[in-house]
Order: sequence, then structure tokens, then C-alpha cells
Amino acid sequence: TPSERSCDSPSYILHLSAVSGYAEPGRVLAIIGSSGAGKSTLLNMLTWRNKSKLCLTGDILANGVSMGPDISKISAYVQQDDLFMGQLTVKEHLMFAVSGIYSMISGGEMKRLSLASELLTNPSIMFFDEPTSGLDSYLAKMVVDSMKTVAKQGCTVICTIHQPSSEVFEIFDDLMILSMGRVVYHGEAAAAMQHYTDNGFPCPTNYNPADHYIMKISMVLGQEEESKQNIEKLTGSYENSIYKEEVERRFQEDEIRGESFFVSLVFKCTPPGTQRRYNTGYFTQLHACLVRAAKITIRNKSLKYKVIESLFMGILFGLTFLRTYGDPYSHTEVGDVNGCIFLRRHQINLFCLHLQSFPSELQVFRRDHTNRMYSSWIYFISKNITEFPVYLIYPLFMCTLVYFLAGFYPSAENFIYFYLTVALVVGTGVSFGYMLSCTTRNPQTALIVTPAILMPMFLFSGIFLRSGNVPDFLGWLRYLSWFYYGFEILTRNQWIGVDSIVCPQSNMTFNKVMCLTDGRSVMAAYDVNPNDMYTNLGGLFALLIGFRIIAFMALSYRVSDKK
Repeated sequence: TPSERSCDSPSYILHLSAVSGYAEPGRVLAIIGSSGAGKSTLLNMLTWRNKSKLCLTGDILANGVSMGPDISKISAYVQQDDLFMGQLTVKEHLMFAVSGIYSMISGGEMKRLSLASELLTNPSIMFFDEPTSGLDSYLAKMVVDSMKTVAKQGCTVICTIHQPSSEVFEIFDDLMILSMGRVVYHGEAAAAMQHYTDNGFPCPTNYNPADHYIMKISMVLGQEEESKQNIEKLTGSYENSIYKEEVERRFQEDEIRGESFFVSLVFKCTPPGTQRRYNTGYFTQLHACLVRAAKITIRNKSLKYKVIESLFMGILFGLTFLRTYGDPYSHTEVGDVNGCIFLRRHQINLFCLHLQSFPSELQVFRRDHTNRMYSSWIYFISKNITEFPVYLIYPLFMCTLVYFLAGFYPSAENFIYFYLTVALVVGTGVSFGYMLSCTTRNPQTALIVTPAILMPMFLFSGIFLRSGNVPDFLGWLRYLSWFYYGFEILTRNQWIGVDSIVCPQSNMTFNKVMCLTDGRSVMAAYDVNPNDMYTNLGGLFALLIGFRIIAFMALSYRVSDKK
């Protein structure tokens, strides 16, 4: 908690100093200031978000009750960026928010969708982080009008805003102006003009008041000393003004003194710690997340392209290694068959690596998790469940085409083992992609790291270098390679039932010394132990589960309060 941390450390930089204020139901409070004034920091403090590296002294109170992290239970927060799942319709997004796509809609409509999503919980307080950012003046006014409508219904509305137009500025009831972490003015928006005029900074005629207020407290290049003097004059004047007295009077009325931010509103206070951690039960969370994830997966436009690609690659590999199904194997075909096994397993893993799975949804997940809509493990499980069928279907197309066109061992049982093994290898590769996407900061970093990790996995997979020839101090690396386990299982599956291999008749010495006469001799040549079938399966399962556990732990950490 903030009281357990010392803010006297020289490593801390002062962002806010003695900031006190109030907000009332039915009114819109706008917080303005130049860049770096402390607007976002103040909003983060009030909403108890992104504060792991910040040190807070003072209190956040609602009707005299200290709120702390529980402020999120009575409030809603509309972020600056409009975060939605791209495959959901507007109605589906709102229905998901109720239980716990935007498509071709404008920026203003997206902003209002963000507002509507947060209004579903009927919050007592609403926080907005620069709600007009990226909008033209018309759309900006529409959004702020919507905020005003919400306030008239008894909600307390607090927003930070950057360069509002004069029409937008007129909508605000109350105003807080910040500069260099200090309060320049706090009170009714209409009275700010008089405060500036009294200090020798009258607003010119036909000039946007908001621009004037910010201009006079900004650091002007080449006029730094004069700018600092202006800021000191305005902040010092505010400290001894009737506006500051009004703030103190409101605190005194509720017997609240000191550096605090009092939020006046009408709601039934629940003592901190007595409410549920999430807004709904786990079953409701799981159902909602499963439905949403299924719709996103099904509507993903890349799905049909991946199906086409899997068919194309299956035909290409099958025709490249084409041989008559059921014909005897010759000595010269052994390397071709094993090469096809390796390339098939290698290509399908690169095809199914999911490095962008979580990064593309991380911001939405972080927002929903902060809003207590669902837990991290519910989100992770639902994503795993809905994507599982997809990565069973892709291998089926490719495996069927390759197995019969390349003339692998003619047995239905062997085909089933072949497909299930490839599916398991793919699942492990997907788990590896999950792990990288959750442990790296962005997809670009994951793409850089992936080749450095995959190369040793390929090198010690058993096809390039026999396991017995690997130096002892590097031999352990093969146990981290799902390619190694997959190659061992698939090689055994292909050759264990082959009783004879046709060898050249022209060279008897070659025949006796070099020719691989049956399937077991092929396995021996590649150091494949036919008795390690279940050991290899266990290794694959261990990597599959292990990678996903690491991915879940990393994902949970990235949205935790400690991060």
C-alpha cells in the first residue's frame, strides 16, 4: 500500500505536489494542462492504475471513505485508445461487457462505444483519459455532449483533455489546471477567466480560453525564466485565493483535512475488501470468454487462407516426394522418406507458430482484467480451448495428402499414429509460440528471438546429426526439442513394420556394408530406439504443458498489480 513506501528516496521524481480537489455528481470536471503537467499521473492515481512505479501520499476518498484499489468497484475508466476485438460486432461487444465488431465505424462511434461499454455497469464515477484525442471538432463535441448527458443522470465525470475547442470547453462545469505537477486553478470553469485576469493574464477577445490558459503555463523555448515566473505567479496566487478556500471549505464540511482528493457522489459504500474480486462468477466468465473467443477465431479472415495454404503445401510436399502407395522401399528412398518426415513436421510448426496471438489482444485483456470482468486463467483457458480444434484441422489436411502421396507405410493404424503425433508436435509448437508471445514485450521481439531458439531445436532433432554423435555437454539440449521427440516417434512409426528394403544388386560390397536392409536398420542408423515410444510421447506432453504454464505465468504477471 502507499503508506508502506517511503517517498523521500532521491530516486523518485516529483510529478504531483499538493494536488487537492473535488468533483461532484451531475457535473463534468475537466483536467487540462500542458504536456508533462501531471494530468495522466493524477488520473492514474485516482483510478489506482499503472502506479507500480509511483509513490502516493494522501488519500482518495468517496463520501469520506478511503477507497484505494476499491475505487474500481464504483467507477469506470474510458481509456484514450479505443480497444476492441476486431471480429466482434458492436452489439456483441456490448453483450460481452454485460456478461462480463467494431467494423467500419468511425472514430467518434468507437469512442461512444467505449463510453457505452463502461456505462453498462452503471458506475457512480466515470474517468476519461483524453476522450477527444484523434477526433475532429464535430466528433469531439458529440463525445463530450455524451459525457455531459451521463453527468446529468447523477454520475460524477472526471476527464483529462488536450486542447479542447472553445465549443467543447463551454460544456465543462468545473476545471482543474495543472502545471509542473501543481494546481494553477481549480473551481468552476467559467471563473477561471477571472483568476487569470486578476494575475495580469486577461484572455484576448475571440480567443479560445482553453488555449489561453495552457499557453500562459507552458515553457516557451527561449523564455524559460519568464515562463517559470508566470507559473509561480499563478500557482502562488491560487494557494491564497478564494478558489482554494472553497476546496478547503468542502473538506471541512466533511471533516476531511489534508492533501486529499475528495469525490462527492451518491452511492451506498461497501466497506473495502467485502466485495467479490470479479463482477461475475467463474462459470459466467468462462462461458462469455468461450463464446467471444470462438467468434473471433471463426471470423478471422486468415482462417480460410491457412486452409488453402495447408492444402497447397500438402499437395506440394506429396508430389515432391511422390511414390506409389504400398510399393516396397528401396535403399535410395530411405533418406527421401526421412527428409519428408522432418520437413513436414518442421514446416507445419512454422506454419502454426502463434507469436501474435496474445500481443494482439493484450491491451483489451489488461483493460477487462483491471475492470474485474474475468480472471487471467479464464481468459487463457478459453483461448486454448477455442484454438485447439483449429490446430487439429490444419495437420489433418496436410498429413492426409502427404502420407498417401509420399507413399508412407500402408497401414490405417500407422496413419492415425502419424496424424496424432504431428498434431501433438503442432500443439507443442503452438505452446512455444504462446510462451514467446507472453514473455516478450512485442511481436517484433518475438520474431527476433524465435530463430535463435529454434535453430538449436532443429540442430539436435536427430536428422542433421545423430544423437550419438552430439558432444556430451550439448546432448541435453535435444530433450528441450519437440522436433527431436517428433522425429523419433514418426521415424519409428514409419519403419518399425518394414521387414525388407530393396538394395542395389550391382555392388555386393555396398550391399553388405552400407545397405539398410529393413526398418530396424534404418532406425539404428538414425539412433532411434524403438522402445522409447512412450518416453518420447511423455517428453512431448511435458514440453506442451510446460510451455503453456510459463505462458500463463508470464501473462498473469504482465497484468498484475506488481507490473
